Amino acid sequence: MARKVLAALIGNVLGIFSAAQPATQLTQPTTQLVWKQQVEREIRKHDSWVEGYIENDYTNKIEEGHVHLTNLPRKTIDLMAKFGVLGFTGAFNPENDHLLLPDISEKSDEVLDSIDHELWHSIFDSKGKRGLYYDEGFSRPILEEIVAFTKRKVESPEFEKLRDLMKRAEESERVMGFASNISVLIKEYTEQYQLFKKTNEYISENEELKPYISKESQRKIDFTRENVDKQWKPAIDYLLDTNRKLQDLKGRINEEMPLANLVETRKFFTDIYKNLETYEKLGEPIMQYRKTILAEYHSAERKEREEMIKKLQEDLDKLPEGEKLSDEEKEQIQEIIKSLDIDLPVFDAEEINFSLQRMTGGLSRTMRNVTTFSNTYKIDEILGNEDEVMARIVDSLYSLYFGEVTQNKFPLSRADLNFLDRFRMNDVPIFRKGVEKYLVGIELMKQGMSAKEIRGKLEYATSFTFDGREYSWPEANFRIQGTIPEEKIKSEEAQKN
Repeated sequence: MARKVLAALIGNVLGIFSAAQPATQLTQPTTQLVWKQQVEREIRKHDSWVEGYIENDYTNKIEEGHVHLTNLPRKTIDLMAKFGVLGFTGAFNPENDHLLLPDISEKSDEVLDSIDHELWHSIFDSKGKRGLYYDEGFSRPILEEIVAFTKRKVESPEFEKLRDLMKRAEESERVMGFASNISVLIKEYTEQYQLFKKTNEYISENEELKPYISKESQRKIDFTRENVDKQWKPAIDYLLDTNRKLQDLKGRINEEMPLANLVETRKFFTDIYKNLETYEKLGEPIMQYRKTILAEYHSAERKEREEMIKKLQEDLDKLPEGEKLSDEEKEQIQEIIKSLDIDLPVFDAEEINFSLQRMTGGLSRTMRNVTTFSNTYKIDEILGNEDEVMARIVDSLYSLYFGEVTQNKFPLSRADLNFLDRFRMNDVPIFRKGVEKYLVGIELMKQGMSAKEIRGKLEYATSFTFDGREYSWPEANFRIQGTIPEEKIKSEEAQKN
């Protein structure tokens, strides 16, 4: 029950975050001061619109500006990982206008890099206290123009390779998910059958108790054993054969496999799942059989002890007068009889393990989670959502990205930069520094400078001279006061009240 509550709580919070980029490599732990300075630097490279828009004073509990920075606690990130949310780098929550960053115990370059991405989401935020895009002093392309622009961008030929790569990566991930879940199921089913075999071994080891079991009970035991064995024999043969095929396929599944082959493999796994689903309830007869055996043999053991006690008492009573026991010896004998007469409870660790397995396993539940995902979910989320495409464009702009199209970054054209120049506050371009740096970067690349060198020279530059022109890119006035507070996670009920 507690696990469900936690899952729901995390889901409430994560479900309203804008999509965040996945982390790839963690750096060494850093101090609060250094981390704060790094965050400041990332925000200061933007234009002056961030001043006052992103809160910088955390010495009190009053939330000012539109965006409020918070740290997501390590314990929450760990909990998220348990529910499959891995590599959290940052997210903007439009419900409360918080820009969440991971706890400083573990940081990565990608965490800082995600700030550019999330700042766009704060600009385009249409919920509650709406973002800069909706400010009356803000001039910008209308929503229909943004939709048309992002659609043209992602439908260009350079994105075809990304679409294919993402489809294959998603399909590969789904297929491997099937493979892993099926492996778990095969292991669980095999262990259940092993429990059946252990129970039969228990009967063999306690052959001396058979005389104390009634013929009717023995008949039921034999019937149940034969019935379970009859049901499980074809299942075990199928499981062993499936496992061999599965291990062979797992070794060949990767993102390089043609999409058609991956889809075919997934269909094969779907058929396996349907067959495995029919075995899901086969464990119950085994547990019922085991309970019956333990109960009958416990009762038989009790009868055996009663007979032993009775015989011992009779033997004592038949002792000749000269061999009568002393009072001390009688007391010792009675202690032995008492120890034999204790009715020990039936405790079955295997049954407890099985019950836990059923509670936490839920084979079909797990498998249905895999089968219900649409293969195009992530692709549409990224390439079919103007907000997400724009977030990646702004991120690419301020990261000075000139590489191939990837899931999180795109190279920009002069037409893209002209479009970005139309976003203005009081007729001042809010992306001026980014656009100018990127234009200079394009020219430097023509002269043979590498993308890495360009980024090193320009990303945090405050001035630059190129081709006879002097560029001035002063840092925004943004200094964090106090400590970035911890995000307070609220339950769904608390959020409603």
